[in-house]
Amino acid sequence: MKKIWGILFFALALTSTSCLSTVRRSYNKVVTSIDAKTLSVEKGDNIFAAYLWTTPPASGSKLDGEYNGDNFASSFIFSGKKYNFSYTKEEKSIKVTGSSGEFEAVAEIKRSSRDIYYNLNELKIAYRTVTRWVPVTVHVEEKVAVERTRQVPYQASRQVYTPDGYQRTEWYTAYRTEWYTEYETRYVSKTEWVWKDFQEPYVLIPEYDYAKITLDTGETLAFFPQEEEVYYLNLSYLSYIDSFKSGDSQKDVRVILFDSDSNGTYTDTNDRILFNTWNPYAKESSYGYISGFMNNSWYSNQYLADDLFVVMQSDGKTLTIKNANSEYIGSEELGTIQINNIEDYDINIIFNGAGYYFLKKFERKIEYGFYKLRIVRSGYIDFEQFFEVNSKNPEIVINYKPTPKAGTFTLKAVHSRDYMVVVEDENKNKRYYPNASEINLPYGRYRIEVVNNGFSLIEEFTFSEDTPVHTMNYQEKIASIATTE
Repeated sequence: MKKIWGILFFALALTSTSCLSTVRRSYNKVVTSIDAKTLSVEKGDNIFAAYLWTTPPASGSKLDGEYNGDNFASSFIFSGKKYNFSYTKEEKSIKVTGSSGEFEAVAEIKRSSRDIYYNLNELKIAYRTVTRWVPVTVHVEEKVAVERTRQVPYQASRQVYTPDGYQRTEWYTAYRTEWYTEYETRYVSKTEWVWKDFQEPYVLIPEYDYAKITLDTGETLAFFPQEEEVYYLNLSYLSYIDSFKSGDSQKDVRVILFDSDSNGTYTDTNDRILFNTWNPYAKESSYGYISGFMNNSWYSNQYLADDLFVVMQSDGKTLTIKNANSEYIGSEELGTIQINNIEDYDINIIFNGAGYYFLKKFERKIEYGFYKLRIVRSGYIDFEQFFEVNSKNPEIVINYKPTPKAGTFTLKAVHSRDYMVVVEDENKNKRYYPNASEINLPYGRYRIEVVNNGFSLIEEFTFSEDTPVHTMNYQEKIASIATTE
């Protein structure tokens, strides 16, 4: 009997191991599959003229200085160079000169056509009905693979003793569990994209007085004189075309880099990058959603570096991409990971953005590569750890340790497939949580920004032992602040 139980135990062990899903390093397949490389980039002269429908995340800089009567004079640093600025209300013109006199340009103030702005977060929100591509759920019949088990007989043997004391081999029929795949017809839900009228919130862009000047660096700046101050914004952007896998084919994607803080560089921590797959407001634009994208959303360079291990650097002519996981792209080598001490807690486990939920035991195969692990327990600070799986370190063992209590931010009613929650603490440190509905944070004061469809909803609050919970209802928040044109 010991031999039989040994056989059955071994079979069950194989079955349970084979059913475990492998941990993948590339949850966000588009970004994390970018190979390390250096390539040429194109420079566009007006992000609003080319991509206004993406709601560029502009955060223009304010010029130091103040009005002296009708005149305003200041200086600013752009792309490492110093420039002097002057504005005369009476003449309705601006002038920009290089500090050493090698550059000079003058431009007249004109009125915008609600097609440009200098700070996205200062804009109001309204509702509109537009014709665009929208996703709808349909139910169709389809043959699907279903994993099943069955009991399979086999001949086993055992040693028995006869009444007269002799030992002999006895054969009998035993059963073992076998997994198999069966195909059956089921109704399955699928997402289809159709062209129809759709009501959505959007930013309400006012008219502005502004003037444009192209510097000797090749960038075009827009200046916005206000009643008491002047703001400026870099309108230029960099772009290149890359190819990514979409299903069984490759799809070209235009990657856009935007200097959102207007200092002349495009890959600072706060600058943004967008993977432009299609224009949902243009019927001639072919449907281009690719799994793994945040669909036409502006990523922060800080998020790419901190969470996806991708760093971009540009001199304005070329772009160098560094990816910590580059050497593992295409690799099929696997290690193992085991997480201990979780059986007594209700936790979720997240690797590079991919979640495993409500587990009491965690043992998996895992692809070689770099990982950011978050163990999430509601009402407690996240347990975080970075690690690398490779030939020198193929077996990862992590011992979970309970963390202190935390405040919990809950986000409700976000009817979107792609959004980002940006958390900023009292020290201006930022963390990024894609498509998060619950975030646990240490006690303290926070600024929460929910970025969706190109605009932001912002709330500020303080977590403490007395106020450990804060909830934002996204739809109610929009309805409370939305205005009409």
